[in-house]
Amino acid sequence: MIISDTHRFAFVHIPKTAGSSIRHALMPYDQRRARYYDRMVADHPGLGRVDHHHLPLAVLAAHFPDDFACLRDYRSYAVTRDPIERFPSALAQRLLMYRGKRLEELDNAETAVEIDLVLDRLGRHDSAAPITDPEFVHFARQVDYTHLDGVQVVQRILPLDATETMLAELQGLIGERLETKVVNRRMQFANPALNRMSSGLQRRLEAAIPLSVWLPVSHRIRDTFRAMGLFYSSTSRPKPVFRSETVTAFIAEHYVADFELHRRAVEALAGPDR
Repeated sequence: MIISDTHRFAFVHIPKTAGSSIRHALMPYDQRRARYYDRMVADHPGLGRVDHHHLPLAVLAAHFPDDFACLRDYRSYAVTRDPIERFPSALAQRLLMYRGKRLEELDNAETAVEIDLVLDRLGRHDSAAPITDPEFVHFARQVDYTHLDGVQVVQRILPLDATETMLAELQGLIGERLETKVVNRRMQFANPALNRMSSGLQRRLEAAIPLSVWLPVSHRIRDTFRAMGLFYSSTSRPKPVFRSETVTAFIAEHYVADFELHRRAVEALAGPDR
């Protein structure tokens, strides 16, 4: 969540929709930085362990009512993504953060085991309640971040491939050029042992150092390692298991409202003459 009282805008970060890059661009204007941007996974007295980067609107309204009021009053934005593309990205994030694994290093059978664990957990979750468990928040329904009780709260919802359009609009509001950078692309060392070590170290650093301080440092480290040939971006295609009948059927049913949300965002961007 990014909130600027000065410029009267808000950005709601839906998990796995390129939100990290957008938040990084907007961070200098965020007047709630210590509450959401820098905290990440932390204990909340009423919620328990939550990911402060990804708070659904029901949670925001109940536990942060003043910020929810700002969200309703200000120009608000969110980015949506095709649920079929988003699911593998969410699994990769969970594996990296909570299982100490990288999706690229698993074969199809190992990936299927991890998917089954997620499908079982999501299947047992109360469909009327938003997901707040940090380990599974990246699988949360996108509509839980744009709508509350069936009513759209976030004013401007754009598809993932239109983030430049959103940033251009925000530049107009702010009156300054925004610095854009991809900050959450999956990167890995060529050496698997270094991958495992770096994941644990990064989690400890993020827990101890404000993200607004840690991110610029981590960017410089990555750029240096990439220049040395030690670090590279993962561009592997989704494994066949993601196209299995079980997985595709689950995504189609569980995220039916997200498909509609994404469709409307695409059509709204195209305009009435589509």
